[in-house]
Amino acid sequence: MSTPLRLLLVEDSEDDALLLVRQIRSGGYEVHFERVDTAAALDNALKKPWDIVISDYAMPGFNGLSALMLLQKRSIDIPFIMVSGTIGEDIAVEAMKAGAHDYVMKTNLVRLIPAIGRELREIDERRQRKRAEEALRASEERFSKAFHASPTPMVIARLDDGVFVDVNDSFLTLLGYKQEEVIGRTYSAIGFIGDEDRENARRALLDGKTLRNHEVKLSTKSGDLRTVLLSMEVIEIAGVKCSLATAIDITERKRLEEQFRQAQKMEAFGQLAAGIAHDFNNIMTVVQGNLSLMRMESASRSEQASAADQITRAAQRATNLTRQLLMFSRRSPMQPKALDLNDVVSNMTKMLKHLIGEHIALEAHYAPSSAPIHADPGMMEQVLMNLAVNSRDAMPKGGKLIIETLPVSLDEQQASARPRSRPGAFICLSVRDTGCGIPPEHLSHIFEPFYTTKEVGKGTGLGLATVFGIVEQHHGWIDVESHVGIGTTMRIYFPCSLRSATSVAERQTIPKIRGGTETLLLVEDETPVRQLMGRLLSHHGYQVHAAASGVDALKIWEEHRPAINLLVTDMVMPDGINGRELADRMKSEKSDLKVIYVSGYTDEMLGPDSPLRNNPNFMEKPFDPYKFLQRVRDCLDAR
Repeated sequence: MSTPLRLLLVEDSEDDALLLVRQIRSGGYEVHFERVDTAAALDNALKKPWDIVISDYAMPGFNGLSALMLLQKRSIDIPFIMVSGTIGEDIAVEAMKAGAHDYVMKTNLVRLIPAIGRELREIDERRQRKRAEEALRASEERFSKAFHASPTPMVIARLDDGVFVDVNDSFLTLLGYKQEEVIGRTYSAIGFIGDEDRENARRALLDGKTLRNHEVKLSTKSGDLRTVLLSMEVIEIAGVKCSLATAIDITERKRLEEQFRQAQKMEAFGQLAAGIAHDFNNIMTVVQGNLSLMRMESASRSEQASAADQITRAAQRATNLTRQLLMFSRRSPMQPKALDLNDVVSNMTKMLKHLIGEHIALEAHYAPSSAPIHADPGMMEQVLMNLAVNSRDAMPKGGKLIIETLPVSLDEQQASARPRSRPGAFICLSVRDTGCGIPPEHLSHIFEPFYTTKEVGKGTGLGLATVFGIVEQHHGWIDVESHVGIGTTMRIYFPCSLRSATSVAERQTIPKIRGGTETLLLVEDETPVRQLMGRLLSHHGYQVHAAASGVDALKIWEEHRPAINLLVTDMVMPDGINGRELADRMKSEKSDLKVIYVSGYTDEMLGPDSPLRNNPNFMEKPFDPYKFLQRVRDCLDAR
């Protein structure tokens, strides 16, 4: 099968042109040709596509070298073969130097066919090579654009010595460098990866392996550490083996994971605290209730009454400590009221002096006029106590503890400069010591539960965590400033309140409670608590039927249903019938039955379906006996 050939002949002799065409056709080519013999005709013909140009050397007013120059001027890359009957060796050499691909004597046209075949093959190879080079350039250009536009930090470095060849903007933004500060430097020079890790990575890449999601720490220009997932593979640039590294910044993700783990720890501790608090609340109910009975029965004996008052106050402090166990999971119900923080600090000063010891000087500075906040008094005392203990432990050889209250007003600009802060009016409680200070590596962990740098037996790691939980519940925040060897200042900001403050130290008096003669069914599985509540109710005239479980209560109910006016029931009981189920069953048989629920758990701990949510007839243990008796009377009198 003939090979198509588009031939442009530069020849003034038509006969010679036909002779050349016949010769080429005899070599198996299907020739389509055009003959020209002037520069103008050649220039016009070159507008068409040709496979090869064959030119005579000498023509009237035109020659082969001029034709070759015109071809080169047009930057057309096609084979150019000189054919002549008069060309000498010197002219042939000149033509080849000028760029002709070959020359053939008309007297030896047998060389023409091999010359054409060779030149067609070479032009095809050149064109394929050119297309490959153009494709490579296009690919490199696309890679370069993708590399520099990628939101993922990327870097290219020589594999043998780790010198940076190129970096993208995302990488520069991540580490805070400029391009000229990176190009030409090495990994270790800018803290991108440790020398040992880099060498291990280099060996792995040389062995044909790739690195995927290798977690490493990067040091930014400012010295901050970022955690990234590093991936590396080998690429070749201009014949040089290089490593292409991508770094996915997971610093924020790691921080969130740590927060999640911390939340899980807090939840576990909250569950433990809830169980402890339930049992402890039952105990304190018995203690406070029996003390109240002692006060009732010994009101005329001043010494016994005074002793009972002191025990009562101690029991109330123990109750406050139980509530602090629930701070971490926010399961403790707050009992906020309008307070003057100046009063809280003033009332705690004497106790704090005994707490911190004589080797530490205590100073208190108060906000002018008042420092009004809406807060739980017991929790505010707990904050002061925990901070004072923390400062005391930081000053084993003595020092100074300064407590100060101060009104503060923050605008938008001031608030934006402080982490966690917001604009508004606040009361700042400042606790400053001259102790050993907190090292920077510990500063970010001080509010974590169970985190402590103290020796075993010297601290639980719960003090500052309790403070943090209380402040969060009161919608405030804490700023910490500490310098090793100089001391620590903790500033706590509470929202300023416009309500009238109530004195923290309230005089305890025995209120007059009106009793009654109604019949009550009391259901409580804890024997001491059941006996206490029965004595309180009987002491005030009520007829009481007591049961230790839901099953026992139903037996009493069947026998005395018409007479029973009020059910007082614990919420959680061991025999499978809880307080809610018991009350629902009885109210279905007697719709006007009044119910008071009692529990050592809060309504939140009892679940979202608890009937205690917003229920005025719920009493949380340990309760004030007088409030319990008043609640019974109010419930019976309610329509």
